[in-house]
Amino acid sequence: MEFDSRPFGQAMVCVIKGRLDVNGAPEFESRCQPLLDGEHKMLVVDMSGLEFVSSAGLRAIISMGKRAKAKGVSLGFCGMSEMVRDVFEIAGMLGLFPAWGTVEEALRQP
Repeated sequence: MEFDSRPFGQAMVCVIKGRLDVNGAPEFESRCQPLLDGEHKMLVVDMSGLEFVSSAGLRAIISMGKRAKAKGVSLGFCGMSEMVRDVFEIAGMLGLFPAWGTVEEALRQP
């Protein structure tokens, strides 16, 4: 999994590429955790380069969601491929987290 992050005002945008699976999930959590400790009020995860998400990846996302909520940070996702969106929908996660088509749409949120 590849991971990059950059600030946009009150938001932090993380870009993940590759596979969010048993190998990538721990890195995803460890790289996102410090971003939740900053002054940003929103963490947007751009999944446009994500090829696959497993149950381990979903657990990591849920864990990050709990941490974000405890810190008062809004966590949302954008750029999901059809496969990733289907996994989120089947797992019931689209009701837990906001999802947008693009980073720009996410950043327009209040």
